[in-house]
Amino acid sequence: MKAIERLFSAASAHGIDLKQAAGESANLYGAGAPRRRQLMRQLAGLDTPEEREKRERHENRERIPESVKGKQSRVARPKLHSHAELGRALAGLPDSPYHAAMYSFGLDEGSYDAIYRELRLAMTEMDSREHWPLKVQATGRRMVHYGDELCEVVLLADWCKPFFLKLPALYAIYLDIPEATWASTLMRPYLETLSRYESWLSIARAFVERRIREELEYPALDTRAVDRRTA
Repeated sequence: MKAIERLFSAASAHGIDLKQAAGESANLYGAGAPRRRQLMRQLAGLDTPEEREKRERHENRERIPESVKGKQSRVARPKLHSHAELGRALAGLPDSPYHAAMYSFGLDEGSYDAIYRELRLAMTEMDSREHWPLKVQATGRRMVHYGDELCEVVLLADWCKPFFLKLPALYAIYLDIPEATWASTLMRPYLETLSRYESWLSIARAFVERRIREELEYPALDTRAVDRRTA
């Protein structure tokens, strides 16, 4: 994703090695977040095509034997579902929660344009009510519009969350503005835009949880029984 490339380039210009940070961040994600672990390994340069293919075969097994000596138990690992499977699981959601979930849960780069447009529209609507500043001062004393890039940061920080948690200065670095400007002027628009994005993700999570609960509580009816009742 071009935004990640730009982030790495901007950070490097400030003496920050995000490649190393990505390698450290890969250990934050366990078996429950294989896509995010894979992304961090890829950004760290640790994920060769051969290693990726081998790991994906391993992670897609529903059960694997535990390697600890003296144990006979087996450990279950979640299946790495495809984007098509995730899309079917989310079918029925409104557009914004659907695209947010595909982008965030599935790390589907193909959903970026759709969720960006919806987030930018939401930000414009909030701006019309809140009357946020139209421009801010960037480095070099130039004045710049920030709306488009602020939405980029919301989506970028989702995929690269460990970087921004560890290095909060990355927000200002990516936007090419002084940290004081970020704190005093842009943090509020960012947080309100982020809140709208997270509300869409919350809707998607609740939708998936409800579908799982319904499948557990109301298993498929025996078709033979249905046929007998309707005969």
